[in-house]
Amino acid sequence: MPPADSRPALALKLSNRILEPQGRKLAISQGWNIWLGSANRSTPKERTLRGYQSIWERFADWADRKGLKSFHELDEATALAYADDLWVSNVTPATYNAHIQFLRSQWACLRIPAGLSEPNPWSSLKSKAPVPNTGRRAPHL
Repeated sequence: MPPADSRPALALKLSNRILEPQGRKLAISQGWNIWLGSANRSTPKERTLRGYQSIWERFADWADRKGLKSFHELDEATALAYADDLWVSNVTPATYNAHIQFLRSQWACLRIPAGLSEPNPWSSLKSKAPVPNTGRRAPHL
């Protein structure tokens, strides 16, 4: 335990560390543009970037329908609810994995601009195992 005379300064430092990120709330509606302009993101080819944008638009639309406005509102339970919604839409395991992987990496990229101090809520979601003979490259029967 720190000495009594240093506790007020430590308490102030700790409270500032906790509250400071809250002042940098980032709206989910701004997520794509902030990610796109970030120097901390990958630089995929144009086709991959369009795929990422589709993933983002699906998530942002879902979040809007659920009344989620900022990244601070997204926790593990919310990420799981989105993953469940995605999975029941009958996507392939590869598509599901691509969505979750992109959202996980986007969260990591936007963590500081959004003032996020919580662990990445997408990290707790497990990838789906591929199912043989499914997807766009499956052999025709």
